[in-house]
Amino acid sequence: MYLRFFSDRAKRLKRNAAVWLPATALFWLMPAFYVLELECFHRYPKYFFQEYLPHHIPVLVFDLILLYALFAAFFFLTKKAWLNILLFNALVLAVSLVNYLKYALTGENFMPHDIIMAANIGQIAGFASVKPEFWMALFFSASVFSVVFPGMFAKDAPFRFYARLPAASALLAALFAFFGNGDLSGDLFNKFGMYFESADNQTSNYKTNGFIGGFSINLASFAIKRPEGYSAARLREALGKYGEVPPAADFVSPDVVLVLSESFWDPRLLPGTGISPGPFENFDELSLRENAFAGKLVVPAYGGGTIRTEFEILTGLVCDALPDGVVPYNAMKKELESYVSHYKGLGYDAIALHPYLAKFYNRDRGLPLLGFDEYRAESLRQIEEVEWVVSGKNISDESFTRYLEYFLDEAEKKDGSPLFLFGISIENHQPYRNKYDPGSFSFAAENPYLDETDFHAFENFIQGVKNADEALGQLCGFIDSRKRPAVVVFFGDHLPAICSNYSAYLDTGFISDIYATDSRPRLYSTPFIIYSNFPLDKENLDGDAYASYDLLNVLSSLIGSGKTRYMGYLEALREELPYYNKRLGIEMTERQMELLKIQYYETYRRMTD
Repeated sequence: MYLRFFSDRAKRLKRNAAVWLPATALFWLMPAFYVLELECFHRYPKYFFQEYLPHHIPVLVFDLILLYALFAAFFFLTKKAWLNILLFNALVLAVSLVNYLKYALTGENFMPHDIIMAANIGQIAGFASVKPEFWMALFFSASVFSVVFPGMFAKDAPFRFYARLPAASALLAALFAFFGNGDLSGDLFNKFGMYFESADNQTSNYKTNGFIGGFSINLASFAIKRPEGYSAARLREALGKYGEVPPAADFVSPDVVLVLSESFWDPRLLPGTGISPGPFENFDELSLRENAFAGKLVVPAYGGGTIRTEFEILTGLVCDALPDGVVPYNAMKKELESYVSHYKGLGYDAIALHPYLAKFYNRDRGLPLLGFDEYRAESLRQIEEVEWVVSGKNISDESFTRYLEYFLDEAEKKDGSPLFLFGISIENHQPYRNKYDPGSFSFAAENPYLDETDFHAFENFIQGVKNADEALGQLCGFIDSRKRPAVVVFFGDHLPAICSNYSAYLDTGFISDIYATDSRPRLYSTPFIIYSNFPLDKENLDGDAYASYDLLNVLSSLIGSGKTRYMGYLEALREELPYYNKRLGIEMTERQMELLKIQYYETYRRMTD
């Protein structure tokens, strides 16, 4: 009864010009509102109005044209004003929030390839912990109002379906043509002061072109690009200078245990920090042993993006040669040569473990293509011999290490074949607020530069990294107890996003500015240790920092497992350029740039065949 009353009342109001005229006007102003919403969530309202708006009018004109074209196309398809506004409100608000959260947690913006991760959005949201702000509530309220007033009372599309469908198709076809034709999109971008070259530096891209412009440039650059100067013949010639190296005569075929430890980083590096007892007791002690090799690992990720470090570690290739934001496993078309396949060629079995969703980052598809015989994720729970213990809201690192030990023992019982075992931990994943019970902290810490909220998150991180350090000691003690030769490679995938917007690092003076050249290496370096129960050959390794793509190449030198031509090239690259990724802002010599091209060429070859 009440619904019918309100429905009849709404229909009468919709026939009143004093209602439908302003409602329709507001309806057609909605694309401008969406531009404002996306850009304010991108860099806060104050920055948008004071810094961005006065200096980027041409880009904003592009944004308006794009949003109006999309809005009109979907209006012609849906016909109903309320339905069109409801769909756009939901989409724009979702994209705005995801972009805001991703930047707050990782320092990177939402990119086209992130859309592929939509199936994991619930899990990603579970990692987020960012405090809502008042202006966000204003945008949300305005979105609700837009459904109630312009949505309900604006005039619907006046054309019949046979007229609306061609109009919508024409608009969508024009957009597909624009984003699918590099020459056309490049020319039009240039007319609005936007350039494809911006995609080479995503920080500058999203700062200069805003969210909509930066995202559009990335969307038009979606495919893996052929590197300038690439040819298969040129690559063969370049790699032909480096010979293959067979395994050393005394190579003992040890089990290789590769552990990606979530956000493993030394909290003592944060200025003003005091921790007792220390959180790196095992790492520090093990690093001093003769059969250990430790240092800094330069990685391509901060605060998140584990998959980038993981991909470079396992393949020796570089994410810099792929479109920004791409999940490498999504881009792989076939089986890929990798460090895993190198050990497979030496008679190893290969198993990967990650106690989380099998499909996250599409690992269930990507890891087998790298050469793994088996990938175990949530199914680890089915192993009755190991107890799944939760700590910090995830499986504990101690429990996860028991799974590593279980698979090492099973491999030894099986047929004696050496094992390449890759494990990805998760206990110390963000968010850090309220991660552990404060009464359970096994240390005392202080840092006068952090406010109460940030210090609370920092304490939780310390507990997680302390547990990871204990797991490292547990694992190394386990291989020391075995007669079978084994080597552990233990490293952090990225620095932790302890708090949003780099606040812990800025407030303590760990970095002066997120864009400063001297800050970048600090934000992209984690600790690593290689530990074995047999002697290591450290004769030709005197550096203290290595690139993620080079870590297993360093391992090969230490244990004598031989090298492919590409691994020989990486060794030569290391001599000229110890480490590199484009986030570091390193100025290179012409010789270094020429050598680095080979790595880009090989990444392109393997990923595209």
